[in-house]
Amino acid sequence: MFEIAKLQKAIIWLLAANFVLGVSLGATSLPRNLIQVEAAITGVISLVLMYRLAKILHPSFALVYAIFSAIPLIGLICLLVLNGKATTALRCRGIRVGLLGADRGDLSKLALDSSSVASSVGSVLNSVGPFLGLLLVIGLFSLSSEVRSFFLTGANFKIILTQTVIVAIGALGMTMIIVSGGIDLSVGSAVALASVVGATLLVKGFSPAVAALITILSGGVIGLVNGAVIAGFRMLPFIVTLGMMGVGRGAAKWLAGNQTVNSPETSINAIMGLEEPTQLFPLPPGVWIAIGLAVVMSVVLRQTVFGRYIFAIGSNEATARLCGIRVQLHKALIYSFAGLFFGLSGLMQLSRLTQGDPTVAIGLELDIIAAVVIGGASLNGGTGSILGSMIGALIMAVLRNGSNQMGWPTYMQEIIIGVVIILAVGLDKFRQTRSA
Repeated sequence: MFEIAKLQKAIIWLLAANFVLGVSLGATSLPRNLIQVEAAITGVISLVLMYRLAKILHPSFALVYAIFSAIPLIGLICLLVLNGKATTALRCRGIRVGLLGADRGDLSKLALDSSSVASSVGSVLNSVGPFLGLLLVIGLFSLSSEVRSFFLTGANFKIILTQTVIVAIGALGMTMIIVSGGIDLSVGSAVALASVVGATLLVKGFSPAVAALITILSGGVIGLVNGAVIAGFRMLPFIVTLGMMGVGRGAAKWLAGNQTVNSPETSINAIMGLEEPTQLFPLPPGVWIAIGLAVVMSVVLRQTVFGRYIFAIGSNEATARLCGIRVQLHKALIYSFAGLFFGLSGLMQLSRLTQGDPTVAIGLELDIIAAVVIGGASLNGGTGSILGSMIGALIMAVLRNGSNQMGWPTYMQEIIIGVVIILAVGLDKFRQTRSA
């Protein structure tokens, strides 16, 4: 216990000293390299101390911590190498310009190189940030000895991964929408309506396969309507999806008769079922479905023409139109495809609750949007990644799970999630201000 207390105090003092030193250096005219080196050194020391603390608190957790901490450490090394090479190149270019005489072309190239370095550094930090946030959340909930005995077990990690599925699948669709410069506030209503549609079909005797297919398509229909109205009438996505949020919720209550629809026992219930709940494996099929779809969507966004069009539309819609991209058509397609993911989330909700509830998933759109923004996407469009969104969804699930383990009341959890959403949007605004 004495060593644990010493490590905790060391981490607190190190972080406080890092903050004070960082503010002091930032307020001076010292080179930015000095600030980055200072942050790198203290960051590595913090990771070492936190790893040692994790190993003492729970030996099995040390391996998990090492795996997750390896990713931000690699990003940190890449950041330092990139910055070192870029700084050397800029200095050589500056010396050449100073000796040979500077013209406008040389100065333009120098400014362009500097801006490209800043952009590269920012992209690395955006990639590393979600992993550091996940480590921070897990570490905070692990400090309590009462919570730690169950929080860091394979059984609890299985619960967390299962709870992540609905938000994660919804975040796949929301990532496309936000990257394209849009927003969708009707996700919660679409999930509720899809679950009611699936439960109603099962009650009426439809096969599980047909019920699952129509459930997913019901979400696609909502997305299609959103996309058609937004693209056809050039209306703001915020207004259209806000209206659809009420329409979808009302339609779900009307279809369910303003009550829950209890579905019979079918194979759909096994999608989110927990076999051997005391162990991490085997994971529910829903978890593997979410992981597989995340891999596919990563390839779609980064390696296909459609994915590049999404980024182009979000970066500058007018320029994308001038380049020959059919912006309105692709907007309709984006919302339609996203709706399919929301419908699949509704199917997962039906599997988890084994009933269709028209009042479920209220506020789910906020969790999904927060997960995407925490993962590095910008509400202004043009930036985002599937991996970041998945880590953001995992952070939201860990926050809710840890709050339950701590015994905090529901209103406290809602306050925490609300603060996280505000911080996520504020972080996005800060990134946009710095990039500008």
